[in-house]
Amino acid sequence: MRSRWGDYHLAGAIGHTLFDADFDDALMVAAMRIWQPHRYRVVRLLEVSGSLGKPRHGPRLAFVDHRGH
Repeated sequence: MRSRWGDYHLAGAIGHTLFDADFDDALMVAAMRIWQPHRYRVVRLLEVSGSLGKPRHGPRLAFVDHRGH
């Protein structure tokens, strides 16, 4: 289900990045209220910093060099 803010994952990503908790739309709006005129800028700064979202805890694939094939 899509968020009423236009992004399915935005509330969860903001919650985990800033508060280390699962957020829904209502909690995200309440948490972002302190940055009211600059909410978009805060989200964009988190995106470009690479820290927006839940931490990943899975196995990583080894690098495969396909140039020799």
